[in-house]
Amino acid sequence: RYINSEAYKGGFEPKDIDAIISNIATNYEAWAVAFAPIVVDSRDSLSVQWLEKCLKKMKPETALALAKIVFRSDEIELLGKVSLPCHVIQPGNDVIVPVSVAYFMQENIKGKSTVEIIENSIGHFPQMTSHLELLRVMRRLLEF
Repeated sequence: RYINSEAYKGGFEPKDIDAIISNIATNYEAWAVAFAPIVVDSRDSLSVQWLEKCLKKMKPETALALAKIVFRSDEIELLGKVSLPCHVIQPGNDVIVPVSVAYFMQENIKGKSTVEIIENSIGHFPQMTSHLELLRVMRRLLEF
C-alpha cells in the first residue's frame, strides 16, 4: 500500500497518487523522463537512462493501468497470512517506499521476519544501483 492513513505511512497522500496518475495520463513521455531520476539514484546516470528507456518502451495506456493498480492497491491484510520466515530488504533512502514500511511489514507478518536496511542505497531499485551490497545482504541472509 502506498497511500498514508492514520495508522500507516506508505509514503503518499491520496492527492500525490492522483497527481502521478494524472501526469502519466496527460504526458507519459515527460513523466517517464521526470520519474526515472527520482526513483533511481540520480547519480547513477546509466541506471537512470536504462529505466527511462524501459518506461518509454511501455505503451502509455499500459503504464497508466499498471500505475493505477500498483499505487491504489491495498494488500496489507495479506501480511497476517504470511507464515513463512521473511527477510524484508529495504533501501535506506527510497522516495517511493519509506523505511517505516519495512518495519510495518515486519510487525504484521505472521511468521518470523527480519528487516535489513541497506543504508547507503538510494532509490527504489537497489538491484540496479546497489547491486553488490544487495547481493552481500542476500548471501548473508540466505547463508551461502
